[in-house]
Amino acid sequence: MQIAKPLRDKYKINFADMRILCSIDGLTQLYGWKLNGLGISENQIRLTTGFSPIGVKNRIKKLEELNYLTHTEEGKKRIIRRYKITKRGKEIVNDLSADREQVHQRIVGFLREKRLLVN
Repeated sequence: MQIAKPLRDKYKINFADMRILCSIDGLTQLYGWKLNGLGISENQIRLTTGFSPIGVKNRIKKLEELNYLTHTEEGKKRIIRRYKITKRGKEIVNDLSADREQVHQRIVGFLREKRLLVN
């Protein structure tokens, strides 16, 4: 929460959209642009995030409108989608996957700010 909350305020994006971006980034890093030769489907994004199918579709559409994500489609009978995270979207993903030391420092800073940690 301490990492995601400043990003939410800075980029005007909610936690669910952050999960979608990180899911797409993880799938493309693991499998490349084509997952199983068929492209990344909304079902695979749904399985990695735990959202409903309509929720994934709506969030992807919202991320494309905010210019955090783009995709290209190929094929007529079976559509192959290749998702690409834009530069701004990649900034969000990189900030979310920070080092453990940075996470620890933010937690300690938050605790000191709330006066829960004195020393």
